[in-house]
Amino acid sequence: MSRVKKHIPIIGTILVAVLILFHYRLYYLFDTGIGFGFEILIYLVLFIVYCLFNWDSWDGDILICLFIYSVIAFFSSFFSIYVIERKVFYATTAKKHGMVYTSVVKSTYPFWGNPRCTVCLFNDVRTRKEQIGISRKWNVRRKDTIIVSFPELPKENESFYYNIYNTKCYEPHPNELQIEYCTNGVKLSNKIHSLKDTPTKDELMEFLLRKKNHTAKVISAVVVKNSKKYVYFDAPQSDELLFAHKRVEKTAYRERQRVLIAYDVDKTQAFYVCNPSPSNEEYERYNTPTGLPLTPKYYIEALGNNGKTSE
Repeated sequence: MSRVKKHIPIIGTILVAVLILFHYRLYYLFDTGIGFGFEILIYLVLFIVYCLFNWDSWDGDILICLFIYSVIAFFSSFFSIYVIERKVFYATTAKKHGMVYTSVVKSTYPFWGNPRCTVCLFNDVRTRKEQIGISRKWNVRRKDTIIVSFPELPKENESFYYNIYNTKCYEPHPNELQIEYCTNGVKLSNKIHSLKDTPTKDELMEFLLRKKNHTAKVISAVVVKNSKKYVYFDAPQSDELLFAHKRVEKTAYRERQRVLIAYDVDKTQAFYVCNPSPSNEEYERYNTPTGLPLTPKYYIEALGNNGKTSE
């Protein structure tokens, strides 16, 4: 017991170091605010207990431990050493809570020689301000619209749960398709980058009229968003494929509607809905990560067919 008492400073330093290194994971796991002040309090209690039992026999342990703790506290406070948490838990956090939001740059400023900006993240409940790092080559300015990756907005008092998530600029210069899609926040996915691959009018017409000259496939998809301007079709079984086109009033789609998409493998946003209401058997047949080769059944003869099939 006396040996344990003697090493209280070492035990305390190890305990507090672990608390600091896994600071935000403890927030998340125990659903409680374990702030930096709490960690200091633990160390002070241990320090006081040590003093009470070893008042007349101080040795070098206490000074060494105080120095180690001070270094850890300094770097955790000013240089954010939560790298371990990000390395260990980032993938799980991103998969479960990762979101991207259409945001507006409120201000830009230098931070230790690196550009940063303050952005407003929008969702259908509230607006939240966040600070993020940006690249010099992006030339982001005040009032620009960008897309920011950020964990799903929690309750106001829970924001620190997700600090191991690396908030950053997902797309510095999004197009209208991306801005509309991410306005209220959507799950983080590389698919959103593919919306930038918008074909020109000539490229789309070339694909529609001369599909036999292209590598075309058919894939199962669902309607994930039907906004005032655009309709978005997601292939949930794929890690890469998300489609969007301008909304046509006479073509009605409903949320979660199943469809079949014919697309150009080399220019994925060159596509059309080849079957707006496939049978369960057809949907499952084409429900693969990249789809199946386009068959004559799903050729269309002219642009005016509006996605109808020709047998």
